[in-house]
Amino acid sequence: MKKRDIPAGLKELQMAKRAETANKVQEAIDDIQNDGGVVTKKRLIELTGLSNSTFSKDHVLKVLKVNKVCQFKVSKKKEIDHKIVVTDQLYRKIEKLEQEKNLLQSKIQDKDIAIDKIKKDYQTLNENYMLILGKIHLLMKKIEMLDIDLGIDLDNL
Repeated sequence: MKKRDIPAGLKELQMAKRAETANKVQEAIDDIQNDGGVVTKKRLIELTGLSNSTFSKDHVLKVLKVNKVCQFKVSKKKEIDHKIVVTDQLYRKIEKLEQEKNLLQSKIQDKDIAIDKIKKDYQTLNENYMLILGKIHLLMKKIEMLDIDLGIDLDNL
């Protein structure tokens, strides 16, 4: 036995009625929310005049779900639990970042110590260089005064 298809005109009428019902529910939700009230199934039934069973139909459930009202409303306990979890995650992240900061600061201190050592070594080497340069200068003056030929052209080194 073959099922008969619903006539196109009847399908259109059903779709129009569903859209009208969905619009009624949406307008009622908007009105309640604009007034600052809490959206409940009981309040929606009062405002729309629709039956309780209408609120279990798919097209009405979609409207409720989109607006996150009635059975789709996020409970405060879930919000609080979620906030606690997020807060804990943020505290862990802060602790990790503080550890990384401390590690980087210790590396900076190590590098500062190494830089200071290199500067002191450079200063010592520079002082020794100046002393040696002065001694060479004195030797060259004595060699020049004694008129000794070293066989090296010091002017073109």
